[in-house]
Amino acid sequence: MRIQHLLVLIAALAVVSCQKEASRQTTASGYEYVVHTDNGGQKPIPGDYVTFHAQMRNQDSVVISSRESGQAPSMQIPVNDLPGRNPSPVEEVLRLIGVGDSATVFIRIDTMPNKPMGFKDSDEIIYDLVLTKIQSADDYMAEQKEKQAAMEAEAAVVRERAPEVEAMAQETLAAYKAG
Repeated sequence: MRIQHLLVLIAALAVVSCQKEASRQTTASGYEYVVHTDNGGQKPIPGDYVTFHAQMRNQDSVVISSRESGQAPSMQIPVNDLPGRNPSPVEEVLRLIGVGDSATVFIRIDTMPNKPMGFKDSDEIIYDLVLTKIQSADDYMAEQKEKQAAMEAEAAVVRERAPEVEAMAQETLAAYKAG
């Protein structure tokens, strides 16, 4: 019985180890990337805003993660690429994937003017990306206005309660000094 389990385990490991790692592709600007998930969905078009999760790695060590920070970055896909302007490697790969897709971008450090801190012994910076949202410029701006209005309403509540909080603080301080 144990031999059968061992044979099944060995067969499973053989199948997994024979699966090829996705091969690196190259963007028009020469950056290497790998698409891990391609759901075949709509890709962003110039003018769209994309929201995504990203993590920057130094080999296997995560340096920065938008999931850990709770802040998913957003950026607009430029409408008109200016002559002589090269898109960032992340921007260029985000143009190639759709919502729910994931990719990894490899940026050779020797192509950068300054070597980033913490990457002294590395040849590349690795960005893992997952595209979470594509919005038209109008939809994105409307969402930003809603967020701004909510923040202003919250700030108004804080300002309204400030005298109450100040009085409580003064009472607490007086009780502390008296006691």
